[in-house]
Amino acid sequence: MIGVRFASVGEVAADPRLSGAELTDAERARHDRLRFAADRDAYAAAHLLVRACAAEVLGVPAHRVRLEQRCPRCGEAGHGRPSVAGEPGLYVSLSHTRGYVAAVAATAPCGIDVETVAASIPRAAVTPPEQRWLDAQPDPLRAFTRLWVRKEALVKAGVRDEPGSIEVLVASGPADRHAGFGLREWAAAPLAGGSPPALGCVASA
Repeated sequence: MIGVRFASVGEVAADPRLSGAELTDAERARHDRLRFAADRDAYAAAHLLVRACAAEVLGVPAHRVRLEQRCPRCGEAGHGRPSVAGEPGLYVSLSHTRGYVAAVAATAPCGIDVETVAASIPRAAVTPPEQRWLDAQPDPLRAFTRLWVRKEALVKAGVRDEPGSIEVLVASGPADRHAGFGLREWAAAPLAGGSPPALGCVASA
């Protein structure tokens, strides 16, 4: 079972299904450290949206979902892969960029990513075959973003730690499966006010 949502920050703020859902103290502390209001808004929206996805799978109200994050390296709370308290069989993932958020919850490993179209292509982020494919594309930045959201979704699903080492290209273009995960891409039109368009991908087992 899986619940996936992609939305603008404004749509999350207006969603009545999230009535009563609040950030934890750890989430609020990290939220408050963000410098820009747009980043704080996106952070809060993503962390609320993932509660909605988890609530959909669990069949409970969103305000009853408590999100936890703990870093596997340092052991500190407030960062690291998210999980739902008391639900070891539920997997969740979230992502945010300015103006857009995405989240997924499932009973099998999953990952999600959303990004505005990239402004440049870091060479370390792609494999040599991917770079050759990008060089032949009419819009290399958008094409790179299509690859990158797949890589990030797979990293969040636990495939590998380094997205640049994951090759997500097949003969016809960006893959729709990798390492046992299905990859589903979506695109969003630019928001009012000149925000760039966004691309996203969910990886689900």
